[in-house]
Amino acid sequence: MNGDNFADRMYAADLGGQLWRFDIENGATSANLVAGGVIAQLGAEGMGSPGPEDTRRLYTTPDVAIFNDNHQDRRYLSISIGSGYRAHPLDNSADDRFYSLRDKDVFNALTQAQYNAYSIVKDADLIEISGKYGTVIAAGEKGWKLTLPSSEKVLSDSATFDDNIYFVTMEPAIDADDPCQAGLSINRLYRVSVQNGDPVIDYGSPIPIDPVEIDESRVTKLEQGGIAPVPVFLFPSPTDPNCTGDDCKPPPPIGCVGVECFDPDFENIPRRTLWVQDGVE
Repeated sequence: MNGDNFADRMYAADLGGQLWRFDIENGATSANLVAGGVIAQLGAEGMGSPGPEDTRRLYTTPDVAIFNDNHQDRRYLSISIGSGYRAHPLDNSADDRFYSLRDKDVFNALTQAQYNAYSIVKDADLIEISGKYGTVIAAGEKGWKLTLPSSEKVLSDSATFDDNIYFVTMEPAIDADDPCQAGLSINRLYRVSVQNGDPVIDYGSPIPIDPVEIDESRVTKLEQGGIAPVPVFLFPSPTDPNCTGDDCKPPPPIGCVGVECFDPDFENIPRRTLWVQDGVE
């Protein structure tokens, strides 16, 4: 975060549905090197009498990105992650969700005393955006959540790119000939705004009004079965390795989930630039 080539911050998740944050004070003694604690409880951990519907498990890695909220004109760190019972994917007893929390302490390290007194975010503190469009996340809100259809769960990491979050849900299928065997499953790619979970509408397309249409416009069905991998983004090189000037403008970036690729509509096309500075080897 401060450009010294040392890690300053860590985020982690656990199977109890908790999110953790740790701040590292590089150069401090071993007793004071790291401060941290739980910042969110989104599953059964921390509940007095949780039911099956509350038992959300976080198997994946938190997806952390800096973004600017256009309504508030201030920066946040988004912490995005989805829940799903990876060990038993046919178990649909929990209300699985995709979450995007807001960490306002972008560059501020917290002390252990501050972590001990931290106001832990609960599932009920987050704004539900299922079936909604244009949700405004106010300054005091902790973030948003998207409740998934009962058969869908998130079993791989999400990726935030150009202020949009890309994540894949998996709907397990049962082999019709042998119920004891898993089927190919159905994977769906979601693309939503990091700010409020809105579906990303193509320019000129009408904004959906019906709640079902809003949720459907977030999703693209994939062809692959199994558990699809995390979305990745590739920046192709210019086709001519001997190009000069404007001819070196590369093709637009592409996004891929495994071998299935898509256009992320990234408008800021990068251009190869050479940097030369005197006195630097």
